[in-house]
Amino acid sequence: MKKSFLLLLFSIFSLIHIDAQITINSDDIIAIGFVADQTTDTLPEPSILEGGVGNIDWDFTALKDQVNAQFLFFHPDSTPYTASFPAANLASEIEPGLFAYMIQDNEKIEVIGIEGFQDFAGFDLLGKVVVTPGQSLIRFPATFGDQYQEIVVQQGQVPGADVGFPTIDSVRLTSTVTRSVEIDAYGIMETPVGSYNTIRLTETETSESVVENLNNGQWVPFFNLSPDTLINYNWWTIENDLAFPVVQLEFDPANGTREVVWLKELISSVQDFEIHANLYPNPATDYFQIEFEEVFNGSVELYNINGALAIQQKVVHQPNINLDVSSLQPGMFILLLRDVSNKTIGVKKVEIFR
Repeated sequence: MKKSFLLLLFSIFSLIHIDAQITINSDDIIAIGFVADQTTDTLPEPSILEGGVGNIDWDFTALKDQVNAQFLFFHPDSTPYTASFPAANLASEIEPGLFAYMIQDNEKIEVIGIEGFQDFAGFDLLGKVVVTPGQSLIRFPATFGDQYQEIVVQQGQVPGADVGFPTIDSVRLTSTVTRSVEIDAYGIMETPVGSYNTIRLTETETSESVVENLNNGQWVPFFNLSPDTLINYNWWTIENDLAFPVVQLEFDPANGTREVVWLKELISSVQDFEIHANLYPNPATDYFQIEFEEVFNGSVELYNINGALAIQQKVVHQPNINLDVSSLQPGMFILLLRDVSNKTIGVKKVEIFR
């Protein structure tokens, strides 16, 4: 479960560029429709260390490209389990068939649940995990020196037969996680694909878990798991008007092992959209003019920064359209192009002002 939550940190964020310590606010977050290509170094070289606190630099150029993954970000309505988490306004496919559901507001982004298929001890299970209250991925404004603590409960259950207990109706795992988070370092991070100005979030998580079984309508403790502590170091960067976590190092104090997930490529809003169409003016007051490379069939969708759908317009064999936004309040939005199969083929950050 921990890695499922932590990998979610590789959401895609659009920000203005600054050279010193980075500050991230809620209205900087643009994730829907973005793609992040990542890889994992499962046994990093001894030189790959988190280092101290304050202003320091990190040379992680020795990281290896071993286990690749691609993270996709959606509006929850585009995912199969949106009915389970009606409050969510952001979703991510963290593994094929496994979706995480989040809430983004002016104070934080938090995970409220996970649902879908996941391998568990050799079993391919369809299950759901509810997180109460939501587990923070980032709090706003996020800058060097910030710190907070939170306690969350992660709870999921599956039929007993699905995990090898045919005489048990259901098995439930409840984990109480105490989290301490601090943005405690900043400096230059070098990876195999580039050099980045970063801040580092250090997260210490201690989990206490109990497994219960459902017996005659009552949950009965089955066994307790030993307390488990992990420390996760997450480096965030702002480069070329895009901000995102570029490296995550997971350290297990119990056995001294480290594992590193790092970003290989980020598909940005500008490069992805302009392959398929030109848009102007941007910012706009009353309408956006969209000129397609060729006649287009599909739809155009406009989302506000909290992930709510503001406009959806079907396009049938048109070379260009005017998207009327005169009824919308000023602010930042994300514009998506979808083809006739509902695949996202273009994404762009746009602004309405008056």
